[in-house]
Amino acid sequence: MSLIEETIDGTLQPDGTLALDRAPQLPAGRVRVVVQVAVATSSRPRGLADTIAEIKVSQQARGFLGRTAAELQADEDARQADELDYERQMEAVWSQSRSGAPKSTP
Repeated sequence: MSLIEETIDGTLQPDGTLALDRAPQLPAGRVRVVVQVAVATSSRPRGLADTIAEIKVSQQARGFLGRTAAELQADEDARQADELDYERQMEAVWSQSRSGAPKSTP
């Protein structure tokens, strides 16, 4: 039995399936697939957007959906409410001091 092999680039989809760049030129039958991350051959350096895209693909492959816009907005609303509460507490403290609240700078 002779070893027949072929190297074909492709893309690993978030659901775990493979999309090959071209059809293999091998006879039909069982095969063994070894998946390796392809080294980027781009002449441009990897940037933040590339890293974020890779993280997103990885998270989707694991079924991670991330936070919804409503969850993010609720957290932002809570943060702003906390800041407002803190400012009110500081104003109460400043009003009890001799010099009053610090002068705001433009």
